[in-house]
Amino acid sequence: MNKKLDWWTGGGSVTAEYQAILDRATALGYTHPSASVKTAQNAMVVALKAAGIWNKLDFLYVPANDVSSNFWKLNWIAPSSYECTEPGGAVTKSSGGIKGNGSSTYASTNFTPSTQATKLTTSNGSQAIYMHTVPASGSILCGARNVAGTNPYLYFQYTNASSFTYRTLDDVGGNTYTGGTPSGSFMYAEITAAGGYALYKNGVSVHSSVGATTLGLQTTPLFIGGSSGSTSFADVVIGFYAAGEILNGVQADLYNAWAAYKTALGI
Repeated sequence: MNKKLDWWTGGGSVTAEYQAILDRATALGYTHPSASVKTAQNAMVVALKAAGIWNKLDFLYVPANDVSSNFWKLNWIAPSSYECTEPGGAVTKSSGGIKGNGSSTYASTNFTPSTQATKLTTSNGSQAIYMHTVPASGSILCGARNVAGTNPYLYFQYTNASSFTYRTLDDVGGNTYTGGTPSGSFMYAEITAAGGYALYKNGVSVHSSVGATTLGLQTTPLFIGGSSGSTSFADVVIGFYAAGEILNGVQADLYNAWAAYKTALGI
């Protein structure tokens, strides 16, 4: 449902979902993005809803914007829940997203899948990330890496220019894609009920495997710029992070919605 008309959309309508994000930011005293970026963000919400993606997500963070305020910390799916914090100290904010220092700073989503997930399940789960840059060395970009044999893994790991590991609720060796993940890559991974994994880069399927083995959902909060349950942190600019159900048939729509916003933002 569209809530109202606003001058910054050129007379267009604002979705109730995006208005809730703005209202939460106002309540917390966070500076809003510029009018043009708000229009582009609202358009991304419209696209995600039209594709049936919005209601499949447990959380969505979009650190990429044109303001230095804490607006990036808000969970777009539920703006009053799971706001990001910076337990290790302040991260660096740029238009491309947020960046930890590679050793101690990161963002915690404060979202623990085992107790708070309503969409993400062990047989129907997905995660997505946009890397505006790549880290100087191999590191986990986001998620949780608990003890093997006790809890499953949920993370993306950049190893080097030709090796990218994705682990979506698995407790095996991980799945490695060797086709290259340069800066500007949008990565989406999923686990299916059929016991398989799939990876998409910029909306295109690039890797898959079988043999998924899960032990339940993560029992620690998911991080951006690092991994809970480990000491791996990444000096990489991350502009988008989301997780929820698998996106059957609309994986490319997720990327297209992001790509249109990225173009409007000029990054």
